[in-house]
Amino acid sequence: MVWQQCCKSRDRGKDVGDTKPMKLNALMTTGLAAALALTLAACGGGGDSAASDVPTLRRGISAKVDTLDPNKSSAQWENIIIGDMIVGLTTDGPDGRPVLGMADSYEVSEDGLVWTFALGDHVWSDGTPVTAGDFVYSLRRIQDPETASQYASLLWLIKNAQKVSSQELPPEELGVKAIDDKTLEITLEYPAPYLLGLLSHYTTYPLPSWAIEAHGDAWIQPENIVVNGPYKLVYWRTGDQLVADKNPTGFGAPEACFDRVVYLELEDLSAVENKISAGELDINNAFDGSRYTELDAKFPGWLRTTPSLISTYWTFNTTVEPFDDVRVRKALSMALDREFMVRNVLTQGYLPAYSFVPPGIDNYDVSRPSMDWNRGAQPVGGGRVRPGQSTRI
Repeated sequence: MVWQQCCKSRDRGKDVGDTKPMKLNALMTTGLAAALALTLAACGGGGDSAASDVPTLRRGISAKVDTLDPNKSSAQWENIIIGDMIVGLTTDGPDGRPVLGMADSYEVSEDGLVWTFALGDHVWSDGTPVTAGDFVYSLRRIQDPETASQYASLLWLIKNAQKVSSQELPPEELGVKAIDDKTLEITLEYPAPYLLGLLSHYTTYPLPSWAIEAHGDAWIQPENIVVNGPYKLVYWRTGDQLVADKNPTGFGAPEACFDRVVYLELEDLSAVENKISAGELDINNAFDGSRYTELDAKFPGWLRTTPSLISTYWTFNTTVEPFDDVRVRKALSMALDREFMVRNVLTQGYLPAYSFVPPGIDNYDVSRPSMDWNRGAQPVGGGRVRPGQSTRI
């Protein structure tokens, strides 16, 4: 483990209340992202848009959008747009903690395995009510091998999900059930107090089965898409920009600051800087961290760094010498000066990492592990690595 980057949240929904201590799980490391941002302050900072006469937020995203299908996306920059258009059982509160979204309330069985959610009265953008069946459809679809989701394994805590994904069991055996239109039951393989946080991840969002069945992969195009969140896609030109207008019946729409959001695909950070200088961009999800001091002086008040659940680390080929010896790997981990790397090698916004799970996970205390330096100084790897002896690797 080497270092961790130092997320956006949406101020919508009702507090879910206190939860049990969160259980360590790697899936949460992929649930949130967006480490370094150029951003405007508060709601009123949106600029005038040359293509719009309505309050518009012009938002830069750091790469080309390939899909807006929650079951198929695996990119953080796509999640920015998806999360503005579709809302799950929970959503992100202003402090990053989950708050209720489509769910009005929930109950958990004494053994922590069965979660029952009561849905509120919400509708899709075509007027169709949001039902428990929309969640069942989505959660089954993401485990279908034909969907080819890269994130299906994130949901293997749901009973039988892994077996459904490998086609050992039919989709009907997945541990999700629509008790009625407004009641969803999720059964887990093991207790997971972090489930409420996971349910704000786009892999768990409800989906409009009728739109997908009618249009296939094209259901996400502006003329076909059906959403339940505050914004709805109205324009998409690949490699350039996407535009979403406020969805009047969408969850959170009354509190949304802007009537329109323009998402500009800006992979070139110099282009981002130029657009900001020209007053053509309000927020971007990344900047060149190596130029932090320079950019902070040039754009005072614009730069923001916040914790992100991302860990960066070395990997070893454990089939070749000397990495086939676990003692060598441990010695290298002990020898790595993480503080020096963060301070002198990496760009602004990194923290030393001493665990796979980064800081920011609720109820998880990250502390630096104690190290037995005397043990680390012993010859390892069959004598190939010795104290005081340089070893080329």
